[in-house]
Amino acid sequence: MCGGGYSSGKCYTYNSETDTWVARGSLPAPVGFAGASYHKTLGLIMTGGRGAPTSDLLVATTDGRNFQTTKLPGANKYHCQVLVDDNTLMVLGTGSQAYTINLSTWNVTTVANMPGGAIHHVCGLGTKSTGEKVVVVAGAGGNRAETYLFDVQTETWKIGTPIK
Repeated sequence: MCGGGYSSGKCYTYNSETDTWVARGSLPAPVGFAGASYHKTLGLIMTGGRGAPTSDLLVATTDGRNFQTTKLPGANKYHCQVLVDDNTLMVLGTGSQAYTINLSTWNVTTVANMPGGAIHHVCGLGTKSTGEKVVVVAGAGGNRAETYLFDVQTETWKIGTPIK
């Protein structure tokens, strides 16, 4: 586990047998309020963060000591991210921006913007009855409760039923 909240930039490992935390290392820069996913090869993948010098970075680590970083197309705060497959990470928000990152080449590809702006939202990967993947973005922040659906195969958005 690395960063989080008003982070000091430290990475820790939790030992459930001894109920202890062990400091592993330090991030290249403090990462707070970042989007995060776990990848089977790259380990912990963090993107952006509020008020951090890393708000335009992707940071990945398998051990909390060694890090891979790549520059993102802009600052990301109040956003979410989801692993679409073993090689593709999708970053959604701030606002309506959306893009994918090829995790082998680190190439960033912009996809169509979300139908509306989003802030303080969550996202996840779903599967249609046909087996096709869809990214679900829900929440959107404030008093709004929008749901946006991104069809991974056609790279198109539609507005879903809002959360009540």
